[in-house]
Amino acid sequence: TTFQWDGPTVKPPFDYARRATPNREQLIDCLSELEGAEGGVVTASGMAAIDVCLNLVRPGDVVVAPHDCYGGTHRLLTAKARRGCFKVHFADLSDPAARREAFAQQPKLAYLETPSNPLMRITDLSAAAEEARAAGCLSVADNTFLSPVLQNPLALGCDLVVHSTTKFIAGHSDVVGGAVLAAKRELGEELAWWANCTGVTGPA
Repeated sequence: TTFQWDGPTVKPPFDYARRATPNREQLIDCLSELEGAEGGVVTASGMAAIDVCLNLVRPGDVVVAPHDCYGGTHRLLTAKARRGCFKVHFADLSDPAARREAFAQQPKLAYLETPSNPLMRITDLSAAAEEARAAGCLSVADNTFLSPVLQNPLALGCDLVVHSTTKFIAGHSDVVGGAVLAAKRELGEELAWWANCTGVTGPA
């Protein structure tokens, strides 16, 4: 949990495992290289990765999400909206007309999932990311099902990419984990701050 200091006033690169560990930093560096990201954070699960992104919105803000998103994601968004953390608008984001209607609400964050879990519906990430930018909205893409091998949401214009590393990143279903990668370093640092603050970081 803790690391050796060379002196009481000389803070080492790693001081407390909730904030960062060498193992997690190596994983972030690897995932950032695969996704073309400038930074990010490793979390305890895929749901924790999604949850840390929700710290970027405030009460009254609108979050747009797929109507057929992963059940755990739907539950999290619905529960937080019910508590007044933000407003949520579910829509068929694979349908351009429904997407235009959703972005007309001037959301602050768009959560995109393609292929969707479990129905495997496809959303045009490039078009959705462009529409999000036009609306002044951050775009988050769940890339769990395709992995960086087959899809790079940041290269398609998204601001953030989320993984449940439990699945294709780990590959064996023997480790539960998650990650968020950011196109811009500042956004990655903000998420890392929230991850440390809320304690959703993964094991050492």
